[in-house]
Amino acid sequence: MNTQVDLVSIIMPCHNAEAFVAETIESALRQTYPRVEVIVVDDGSTDRSWEVIRSFGDRITPERLPRNGGASAARNRGFTLSSGAFVMFLDADDVLAPDAVAALVAAVRDRPGAIAFCEWRRLACVDALWVQRPAEVPLPAAGADHLRGWIEELSWIPPCAVLWRRDDFERSAGWDESLSLNDDGDLMMGALASRMRLVQAEGGTAYYRYHGSARLTLSTQIFSREKLQSQQRVFD
Repeated sequence: MNTQVDLVSIIMPCHNAEAFVAETIESALRQTYPRVEVIVVDDGSTDRSWEVIRSFGDRITPERLPRNGGASAARNRGFTLSSGAFVMFLDADDVLAPDAVAALVAAVRDRPGAIAFCEWRRLACVDALWVQRPAEVPLPAAGADHLRGWIEELSWIPPCAVLWRRDDFERSAGWDESLSLNDDGDLMMGALASRMRLVQAEGGTAYYRYHGSARLTLSTQIFSREKLQSQQRVFD
């Protein structure tokens, strides 16, 4: 597919997110930046996610995978369908402020080798309501060793607050579909190790939905053998 200059491809993996995916898609569609395509890849959902996705009609590009292959596989599929000169990966339960994409593009438009990030906030469930909370860790500081900061967990940015130039993403190792934990860390640390650099946008906010212990007990099984082995492979 031919790359379109100035177009931003927002790629959204979705697995059983019917409660959130409509809000997330709407946040991507209401960006002040004028050139956005939204690609939503349903990763074998068993709830009503696909019906919600299809309800947006031709405002988005929907894709449905026959079985659950994991978020990285869905992201990679979405990337093959994209044509933007810039790409971002927005999970189906996260949200973008309207000015996020415009600020991120401005930060890297003329900076090859730069990865843009913006401020982010947590969305935490308190008494059955989703409320904003501060980010869990500091943003990467200008001039700091960002790779070291990531390895030592001194700083971190969720994928919803990151935008890539397409040519730089293609030079990265991409999303490793064999990983079941910290796949975003694997992608970012690989890019930083290859001398790409992080640049903070002047404006824009992303909202990362934090499910807390409830999610750990339901699906991620963060302390399982598979997850721990995945984490070890990332750092290796």
